[in-house]
Amino acid sequence: MKMKKVESGFFLGADGGATKTTVIVTDAAGNIVSLAEGPGTNRETLESKEFWHDLVKIASQAARACRGKIRYACFGLAGVDTKEDRDAARQWIGKCGMEKALGCPVAVVNDIEIVLPCINASSGIAAIAGTGSSYYGVKDGKTAKAGGLGAALSDEGSAYDVAVNVLRAAVRSWDGRGEKTLLENMVFSRTDANDGPGLKDAIRKNPGKAGIAAFAKLAHEAEQKGDAAAKRILDDAAREHVTGIAAIIKKLDFSGSFEIALTGRLFSKNVLTARVREALDKTAPRAKVRVVKEPAIGAAKLAMELYKQSRKKP
Repeated sequence: MKMKKVESGFFLGADGGATKTTVIVTDAAGNIVSLAEGPGTNRETLESKEFWHDLVKIASQAARACRGKIRYACFGLAGVDTKEDRDAARQWIGKCGMEKALGCPVAVVNDIEIVLPCINASSGIAAIAGTGSSYYGVKDGKTAKAGGLGAALSDEGSAYDVAVNVLRAAVRSWDGRGEKTLLENMVFSRTDANDGPGLKDAIRKNPGKAGIAAFAKLAHEAEQKGDAAAKRILDDAAREHVTGIAAIIKKLDFSGSFEIALTGRLFSKNVLTARVREALDKTAPRAKVRVVKEPAIGAAKLAMELYKQSRKKP
């Protein structure tokens, strides 16, 4: 009986979202043996020397117990959207000494490209509803993307987008331009603000996307208490995700049975999942919808696949 050859060694995978970066190391069977976390990534941090040196520290921390035995590493980073971004990331990998620190080759991809490997799908659609939002599909060797261009151009349905709508609903409730909503008191209490100008000052102290996105959870809390404004905000966010997924279905001509992987805080915490599932039951009834809670696992699986491919080369 011919035995199946099993890879040995360890594989490092990283998920660099806009809010945090998670680095894991797995063995060849996919078991997580170590984990470390650090700050998030975006287009601006990818150009920061400090970020890349911090990333080396986080990755080295995760790899400490397996030093010298890691075969390949793959980093899925938010903000790596174009060939120029990938080339720049590769240059920083060299400058910061990442491959030397880990003792293995390092690949860099966009964070959405590590989602489908989490469910062992070579074909399907991935959707992210984290601080930002984006959509990605693979079918018959072809790929397609939608969204993922930042808050100024897209990110509809993301935690940042939901949070901005929460803040605006709170202000409109406070100044009389909109309906009264529980979000008003919830936002003002969270920021210790007494009025609109006070809220403006509070937001100014932490204006980054991650800081703003933290307000998204208030929509879910208010909806649970029967707030109509919060429900509309979440309904709109879910519709945006269905629209994004539908765009990929159309671009790659998906039909019949196929995989859809959802990830990001608004999916992993089930804030939008039921709504999106219900809508997809109508538009793609045979699609298999799954939630991915730790995308870094997909990065480690991709690292293993890249290692196997490298060994096949003459």
